Amino acid sequence: MSVSAWTQSEKLKSCFMILSTKCVNYGHQEICGLKGSSVEFPCSYPSHVKVVSMQGWSQKWNHELKPIPLDKLPSYEVRMSYLGSNGNCTMKLANLTTEDASIYYFIYNFRHATGNKTKCNGIPGVKLYVLASPVHIFVEKSIRGQKTLVTDWTVVEGQGIMLTCIRTCAANLNCNPGYIWYKNRQQLNSSQVNSSYLSLHPVRMEDTGSYVCALINTNLFPIPIVLIASVSFGLVIVITVVMLGLKMKKKRRRCAGSIPATPNHNSHIYMTLDINSMSPDYDTLNTVRRSLANGTDYENLPGISSR
Repeated sequence: MSVSAWTQSEKLKSCFMILSTKCVNYGHQEICGLKGSSVEFPCSYPSHVKVVSMQGWSQKWNHELKPIPLDKLPSYEVRMSYLGSNGNCTMKLANLTTEDASIYYFIYNFRHATGNKTKCNGIPGVKLYVLASPVHIFVEKSIRGQKTLVTDWTVVEGQGIMLTCIRTCAANLNCNPGYIWYKNRQQLNSSQVNSSYLSLHPVRMEDTGSYVCALINTNLFPIPIVLIASVSFGLVIVITVVMLGLKMKKKRRRCAGSIPATPNHNSHIYMTLDINSMSPDYDTLNTVRRSLANGTDYENLPGISSR
């Protein structure tokens, strides 16, 4: 298939794009995985093809260098495995590292009905992204009806805050996933539970806590955590964003439709936080104290000066 044909095929609006070079089919054009996790590369080739020899999955194919099968490389041989046979060439790669980010190809030789030997070079391959987190959280504050990104990580009590959960990669995920929000390790049971947005308007002292967003129906984890720590009642609230490794239950789900189902909080397809996995460094959220605005608490806050 020509490059132009591939360009046209990439414009198709579909949840998963099945790529084919006639001799090999890939379930995904791109795949995302988290560092330290496992990922599968769905793959198949025609069952009627008479395979002469099989090199298997390789990395960085080109015309000048002979590709080396992954199972022959020390850095891959113990981490990769084949999940099928007889036309199913699906591969699983475990314990992902940032060095694994690359394009992978399934290569084999077969014989035509005419008797001619042909090589299937696996182009265009499957591109793997290795991520630190499946989502990012953006924080906006509302001042007199105007929204602006929080850059100095401070907001005055009474203003509004909008937390937005953004996917870092749309590959091999639910087409239109739902989201779960947590506050202080507890799942929020509000109308916003299945939304990528969480509005705190106006921000009050009781909003102090840690906020987490998680994707529904995905095996990607951990997720970022936003800490909204109030250091002064009625005046300034400091917002910080950190990465925290959270152990989560998970279940793999493929795209089943464009509209997420109504959340079932008792279902095991939802990822639930292991509260024992959170670092004690964040226990100070429970002992935040109130102080006056003219105190010394603000001397080190970005964008805030002592009065």
